[in-house]
Order: sequence, then structure tokens, then C-alpha cells
Amino acid sequence: MTLSEFIRQYREEHDMSIRAFAAMAGMSPQQISNIEKGVGNNGKPMTSTMSTYKKIADAVGMSEQDFLNMLNDNVAMAPDDEEEELADVLQLLKDREDLRALLHVSARNTPEQVRRLAQLMESMNEG
Repeated sequence: MTLSEFIRQYREEHDMSIRAFAAMAGMSPQQISNIEKGVGNNGKPMTSTMSTYKKIADAVGMSEQDFLNMLNDNVAMAPDDEEEELADVLQLLKDREDLRALLHVSARNTPEQVRRLAQLMESMNEG
């Protein structure tokens, strides 16, 4: 299911207008409409940011991870989100000696692999 399909289906199942769903997600009705159409204001294919996915996941009461796992959207991050994700990873590395050691051992990892390792370490600490 794509993000577009999910929003449309959710709205139909809950008898919600685009405006009501947008208010619930803290987004504009135009953003929701664009996502459903899959086209941005410029007429080009829509690329949602991770913050958009998070807002929608929060609005429908799902964890961000469960929400992303449910979608087969090939979630693509906008360039700003990639920089934000990298900044988050760098902050984790500053704060966590264990993650720095792990990175040192596996210095050939891609940024995505580092992010996933950081998430795994976080989940291990929570459990």
C-alpha cells in the first residue's frame, strides 16, 4: 500500500474529508490532496519527507516504524531530511561511546547502515 492509498483508504473508512484528515495530521489540506494525487504543486511526482510520514503515523496512532513497514512506498527522503537524519546520527555518535566504537570497527558502513545500527542499539537499550 502506498502513502496515497493509505490516506485515501483511512479517510474513507473514517468518513473524513481531506480538510479533517489534514487538521488531524497538522498539515494543510493542499498537502494531503497532493499526496493523494501523487503530484506536488509544481506538477512533478510528490516526494514526502520523513516528517510527513511521522505526522501521518502519529495522527493515525501508529508508531513511525510500523507505519513505514506497512507501506510499500519506497519511502524516499527529501534532501533536507537526509541531512537531518545524518545530523541525528552524528549527534548519537557524539553522545554514545558504544556507537562510536561500533562505527570504528565497521568504518566501511554506509550512512544508512550506520543509521540502522544506531536504531538497533537504541532498541537493545530500551529492551
